[in-house]
Amino acid sequence: MGLRIRTNVQSLNSQRQLSKTTSMMSESMAKMSSGYRINKASDDAAGLAIAEQNRAFTRSLSQAKRNAMDGVSLLQVAEGGMNEVSNILIRLRELSTQAASDTISNKERSFTNREYLELVDEIDRITATTEFNGIFLLRGGSLDGDPMEDFTVHVGAGARDQIDTLSIDIKGMSIKATGEDGLNLSSDGAQIGPGPDENPLESDFSREMAAEKLNVLDQALSKINGMRSTLGAKQNRLNATISNISIAHENISAATSRIKDVDFAEETANFTQSKILQQGGLSVLSQANNIPEMALALLR
Repeated sequence: MGLRIRTNVQSLNSQRQLSKTTSMMSESMAKMSSGYRINKASDDAAGLAIAEQNRAFTRSLSQAKRNAMDGVSLLQVAEGGMNEVSNILIRLRELSTQAASDTISNKERSFTNREYLELVDEIDRITATTEFNGIFLLRGGSLDGDPMEDFTVHVGAGARDQIDTLSIDIKGMSIKATGEDGLNLSSDGAQIGPGPDENPLESDFSREMAAEKLNVLDQALSKINGMRSTLGAKQNRLNATISNISIAHENISAATSRIKDVDFAEETANFTQSKILQQGGLSVLSQANNIPEMALALLR
């Protein structure tokens, strides 16, 4: 091989290898500093596509989980209102039982009747004010008064009805103290006895009239208990949905990690190797740059 000055082939080769080694070391540093094996599409185009799709899916799953938890909150608000209605109905039954005994007179029955009337009104007030985010849960209507049939909770990452959504029957929660379509507490007046303006001593209010209310109250309690059991079943389903979403989120995140996250043990070894090669390349390049000086020896 001839001794040439104008073109130092050895130096060019050393520069190329050093540039390659430096690039590898820079990539290793980028991966270790970010924690990702894939920082750009050129690192792994197919892997990036899968990882980004999974990332979008897990973000949606996280929001779906929060949606389901909001659904649980809604059911808890509704169930809390129904619980108070149930407590009132039990008290009304107690009052009716007291009034159904001849151990008290019509005058005392009128005293129990006053509380009975107030508690019936309180049931209507509870149903009118039990609200979650503008939806009046116990009267089947929204804040602007429009009735609602169903309340849909999106609990999946997709757009498939009945699979990624769960419906809550808002209309089925409707409670009214009066009327046959409600709790029927006022089929012949809400009171167990005479009205508040009537004289109990002059009315024909009897023990039998008070006793008849027990059947009405039993039916009302049965209706409320049925509603509460439906809410409890739906709440348990939402809790199961939350658990399933958490498992799916965990597994998909693990799969994404195996695709996108860097293996520090492997990458540290690659970085160390590149660093050693870089130092060796610098030494070789220095020697290659000294080769043209050998030509000066021929001129002396």
